[in-house]
Amino acid sequence: MDDDGIRMLDTLVLQLDPKGGREKTVHGFFSRDSLPLIRENLAPDHLVQVCVTMIRGRERWRVRGALDYRIELQCSRCLDAFQEECHNDIDREFRIGPDPFVARKNREMEDDLTCLEHGALNVVDLVQEEIVLALPMMPLCSDRCRGLCPHCGGNRNHVSCTCETRTREGSFACLQQMNLSRDDHHDA
Repeated sequence: MDDDGIRMLDTLVLQLDPKGGREKTVHGFFSRDSLPLIRENLAPDHLVQVCVTMIRGRERWRVRGALDYRIELQCSRCLDAFQEECHNDIDREFRIGPDPFVARKNREMEDDLTCLEHGALNVVDLVQEEIVLALPMMPLCSDRCRGLCPHCGGNRNHVSCTCETRTREGSFACLQQMNLSRDDHHDA
């Protein structure tokens, strides 16, 4: 714990013991600097809050919980930077031991199961993976974002340009811009 009573988990690795207790709960925070794969996407001076419970089953551990954090993105339409509050639910299964898919190529891979050869669950890796998977492919600052003008490049959310916005529709509209006159082509 730091001076403010906040439990920092920046280097947390949990040993999943097959003979240990049936349930383990972890609650705390990760700093932006402890998550190098997603550092650029996390809002500065903001902590990632983590609350997960690990429940031991017969051969597997089930990890359930949530992440709360703030991301900083660039809008894919207008290119403005914006921040967004996020909440991710976590529901994953882990098994202690080698991955059977790697050991035998003929076995069917289980997508929802992660194998931990030595039973060590790196919580930093889990948090980073969950956030990366939740990042939007085409982030939008707003559903009503008007984007950039294709002619002058002005951000239509901030300025009104007088550029002509009429375009020809259809899959062959780009051919109108090409010079396809017969005079330009001579047969040899």
